[in-house]
Amino acid sequence: MLRVPKWMVLIALVGLLLPAVAFAGGEKEAGATETTTEAASSTLEEAPMLAELVASGELPPVEERIPEEPLVLTVDEVGKYGGTWRQLHIGSSDRWQNSYLMFEYVGKFKPDFTGVVPNVAKGWEFSNGGRKITIYLRKGMKWSDGEPFTTEDVRYWWEDVILNDDLTPAKPAQFKRNDKLAKLTIVDETTFSFEWDDPYGLFEEHLAKIRPWQPAHYMKQFHPKYTDMAEIEKKMAEADYDSWTDFYGAQTMDFNNPGTPDIMAWIVQNSLDEPVQVLARNPYYWKVDQQGSQLPYLDDVQRTLVPNGETLFLKAIAGDTDFQHRRVGSLANFTVAKEGEAKGGYKVYFYRSPGTTYGSIYFNYSHSDPFYRQLFNERNFRIALSHAIDRNEINDLVWKGLGAIGNPTAAIGTPWYEEKYRLMYTEYDPDLANRMLDEIGLTAKDSDGYRLRPDGKRISLVNLVFTPWPPDNVQMMEMVKADFAKVGIEMLVKPTDRALWVSAVHGLDFDMASYGENLGFLSSPPYQRGGFAFSESGSHWAPQWALYNQTGGAEGEEPPEPVKRIYEIYKKLPGVLDAQERINLQKEMLRIHAENAYMLGIIAEPEAGRFGVRSLKLRNAPPEYFDPESIYTCAFWLAD
Repeated sequence: MLRVPKWMVLIALVGLLLPAVAFAGGEKEAGATETTTEAASSTLEEAPMLAELVASGELPPVEERIPEEPLVLTVDEVGKYGGTWRQLHIGSSDRWQNSYLMFEYVGKFKPDFTGVVPNVAKGWEFSNGGRKITIYLRKGMKWSDGEPFTTEDVRYWWEDVILNDDLTPAKPAQFKRNDKLAKLTIVDETTFSFEWDDPYGLFEEHLAKIRPWQPAHYMKQFHPKYTDMAEIEKKMAEADYDSWTDFYGAQTMDFNNPGTPDIMAWIVQNSLDEPVQVLARNPYYWKVDQQGSQLPYLDDVQRTLVPNGETLFLKAIAGDTDFQHRRVGSLANFTVAKEGEAKGGYKVYFYRSPGTTYGSIYFNYSHSDPFYRQLFNERNFRIALSHAIDRNEINDLVWKGLGAIGNPTAAIGTPWYEEKYRLMYTEYDPDLANRMLDEIGLTAKDSDGYRLRPDGKRISLVNLVFTPWPPDNVQMMEMVKADFAKVGIEMLVKPTDRALWVSAVHGLDFDMASYGENLGFLSSPPYQRGGFAFSESGSHWAPQWALYNQTGGAEGEEPPEPVKRIYEIYKKLPGVLDAQERINLQKEMLRIHAENAYMLGIIAEPEAGRFGVRSLKLRNAPPEYFDPESIYTCAFWLAD
């Protein structure tokens, strides 16, 4: 690789190194930060609190703490050092809000999620036809305790944690290709590679979700390969653990492991069950702004423990948090939060909704009754029912007009989204629905106006409605029932709790079923979604087709040709190296679903239900619509 001057040049963009290496670019959004081709200032700066520790001899100079090749961020506003990021939480389950906001992965999603740019790694490159990826770490990077962050930490994690069947009995799926685990090779202290038997271009997207390392120098004291078990058992007894694996795992429990070194901007200082959990500035953090100021700007994060979600929301709108979305957003809270902006000194912001389609309707394509099986597999029957639903009325009455009507597809704002897929066959047209039903031969009706089967019995479909989620699912299906009745189709609404619903659907003991469906959202692309019937356990609308795919045709039922094409794409995707080609292939999957109306939907989750609050003093905040995984919280700062 091309050699560059010490730390001054950002090794993170296309063209600076070998052409095959991926480097950080940025899709600029208001309020966001991005990596840049410009070098930072030649003069490093640091927080005053760290400068005092340097002066007292407690820390080495900033030049020795920052790697030779840091990540340089161009921020909207160069910040001022100091201040506390106030957060609210109700306990251990809420640590995950910080996993999105603070975890440092190999790479990071672009704001538009069309690709992955470097983060912890300064770059990577594929070779051997996409069968091998070589990843380059930043030279001189350190853990929060000042120890070197190198490929030894990668080797330890792989050989002594992942390949240890006691610690990791189920190997991580993202490191598998065709059920075969990757081979790790350590090249030198900053270079390592993963290799598979088959091309695996899709692994690049996993780089924004993986942290393939542990602090080897620290964790070895808890591992019997490196430390006598008697000594480990003594520590276990002191911590009240009976199981070594549980004890080891506790040392890696994110956001509840004070003492364990990390590479985040702020490091955990105490446990999360204390009244206020503190995360303090990492003096060895490896990102700088365009003027050479070491990040983060804020001194610490303070997370106040509250008893429940209601209390959390009330404190949030009282102005007791600086940036918070966990347990704040819901449709019921939206109006109150907006009305309280001025008094609370905050602004309501939206984060991009996963776009789950509420009221999604599934048909039993493998029905034991030959007539219903044939009827449900008739594409025009499904399209006719779609035109029979007055989605706008449901949206107005149930969702106050805030939702986006449509059938299941990828979420709005994702690189795979096409409005025409969402809106296909959604125009309310009962006359068209009636004509289509007549054309497929359902012309005979009983005295109540309901259509009849060839055997003279009424077509009567029982809809198993999943409860209690999505919200108002039963109410929506009651309105759909009335719409279907207008075109002569009787649908009976049967609210069903989760366990019975799943058992009936996967046991093929149903006519129709209703739930919520999502065919792709940011950080969970279409190829990962169960709605495409890739695996039996993840598919509610076509479990037998999914089983056929899952077993290579050995079990289940052979699906129609359009679904076979979806499976072809699914099998092809992992080996595709070009990100745009992967996007296009996933769009084709969505087009096939939309054109065939395999599932009907009512309303996409309203964005008003997905929001947070941020202090008016917070700078370098993300834009109004954002996804937590694409922002740089280390650049936050608080104005006076």
